[in-house]
Amino acid sequence: MNTYENVLVQTDLPPESDTLRRAAAAYLARFKSQSRVHTESDLRAHLNWCRSHSLDPLTAERPHLKLYIRGMQEACRYKPSTVSRRIAVVAGFYRTCVIDAVLAHSPAEHVRRPNVPAESPTLD
Repeated sequence: MNTYENVLVQTDLPPESDTLRRAAAAYLARFKSQSRVHTESDLRAHLNWCRSHSLDPLTAERPHLKLYIRGMQEACRYKPSTVSRRIAVVAGFYRTCVIDAVLAHSPAEHVRRPNVPAESPTLD
């Protein structure tokens, strides 16, 4: 089994279209070990959000991603660093889709990420 097929087998994403599964596998193949595990988790969160909103991730538009961000901020109360990281993963996924000619353009191209303080807000 080649690396691409191995990623497809190991990727536990929602059962969407084959095109989406291949696109997700192609994006995740760039990462190794724990980086891959964490990136897959963040990508899966977006794909599950799309599914819960009856949205094919490959037809998502910028307003959908803005709603995803707002949901993470307001409903889930995630910290700006978490929201920013998750959107970075989503943007990377869509950028890979453009590179691989799965999409003509990325819906995340002009989506603003929350400001993350340069210093950790935790106490010493």
